[in-house]
Amino acid sequence: DDAQLIDDLLRHMERRTVAKGEHIVRVGETGRSMFFLVDGVVEVELPDGRSFLCNQGAFFGEIAMFLDQPRSASIRAHSAATILVLTREVCDDVMSAYPELQFKFQRLGEERLRADEAGSDSSNSKLRKWMRKIAVSATERAINYTFPTE
Repeated sequence: DDAQLIDDLLRHMERRTVAKGEHIVRVGETGRSMFFLVDGVVEVELPDGRSFLCNQGAFFGEIAMFLDQPRSASIRAHSAATILVLTREVCDDVMSAYPELQFKFQRLGEERLRADEAGSDSSNSKLRKWMRKIAVSATERAINYTFPTE
């Protein structure tokens, strides 16, 4: 059940505010977290010079987190932004209750990596649409959620 998964993830995520211009991740870094954009706008900068903007409901960082690879893009705040941080450790703990999802998340990372390398858009895939639905729901619910660290 996606609603239960979102509740389980939110209970363990950290909400963080980033200032305009602040890098959230840099290409080449080791990635042990993925991120969900609650509000604001971020800019994705690919190594080949392409860049694009993302807003509420976007998610990023899954390639490095699920494929144990260095970050494949740099992401910086295009405006002040609020993000949710999901660490690999928390994800692994939560995923133990949802074993079928670990495979989905890994495939999601592989799919985005292939699309980035090919310079194509993978946003219309069934898996990307499912994750987008999860991300949008999580970010909408996070607006009024009281996080344990607050």
